[in-house]
Amino acid sequence: MQYQDPNNKNIATLYSQSCSGGIYENDSHKLELIAQSDAEVHFTSQASTIIHTMYGGHAEQIMAITAKSRSYIEYLPDPQILFPNSIFKSKIRISIEKGATVLMSDSFLTHDPSFQEKKPDLYQSEIIIDDSQGKNLVIDRLNIENWAFQRRTPGIFGEYKTHGTFILVSQNALTPLIHSMGQAIADSMPNTAMGVSLLPNSTGVIFRILAMDGIQLRIALHACWSLIRKYYKGSEPVIRKK
Repeated sequence: MQYQDPNNKNIATLYSQSCSGGIYENDSHKLELIAQSDAEVHFTSQASTIIHTMYGGHAEQIMAITAKSRSYIEYLPDPQILFPNSIFKSKIRISIEKGATVLMSDSFLTHDPSFQEKKPDLYQSEIIIDDSQGKNLVIDRLNIENWAFQRRTPGIFGEYKTHGTFILVSQNALTPLIHSMGQAIADSMPNTAMGVSLLPNSTGVIFRILAMDGIQLRIALHACWSLIRKYYKGSEPVIRKK
């Protein structure tokens, strides 16, 4: 555990690390993060995670996040790298109590080591946000099949090559301001298409991002993070050690 931000000394930084070199066919990864009342944590990966080529099977990753009252969680792993013919299913479930705040991102880019422009077979993402009683507040599902990657269909990918989702889960009075400021950021991002919406049930704000490459995707995700950190914690985040 590290404390990297001199402006926010109570935010602990945790890294998830793996020696396996990525996620392989038939892998099932399960992680759980629980922040007790008043705890503050920034949880990230050591680097982007490679989702390797598969030959009929699939892999999954299940992330469970519990935010107790007045806790503050940033779950911001680096984008996943989807290899050709990979089939990956991501499931993130957030349970949040009153007064808590959760920032989370779920993003990916595609890469073919053979440079033949082969694409993943399937990418699925499911994000569920519950209150402390287990009631569903938000369900966000994404399902992208091989044909959608290949055709670059307008309204799905078009000319863009990477995808990101960034969500602020909070019922704080700052949420409408974040929504307004987020729209200004979306309008200023080069080589990026970004949409910003309020979540149902006054749950927070969602940013959906399409970018030309991994660099632009990282810039957009960092802009979302910096905006929220500034208004919720008083200063923008320092550069993470990776």
